[in-house]
Amino acid sequence: MAVVRPRFPTPDLATRWFREESIPGFSGLTAAQLVEAGRADDVVEYLAAVDAGICTAPQPWTAGSWIFPAVSR
Repeated sequence: MAVVRPRFPTPDLATRWFREESIPGFSGLTAAQLVEAGRADDVVEYLAAVDAGICTAPQPWTAGSWIFPAVSR
């Protein structure tokens, strides 16, 4: 969650994304499911790809989508 939290305006939204939003390219699995399966590195790599503009993230949170702003490095 330490990598996810800064991308969201509230801890609740970060937790909801982590537990509920499927990550593209991972067979419908959420970040939480990947971490539980020992694949935390895949989540970190996905987030790095989003930061680099290689992958797209969900659009701003409205009616079921999520806020996912890029993180300044």
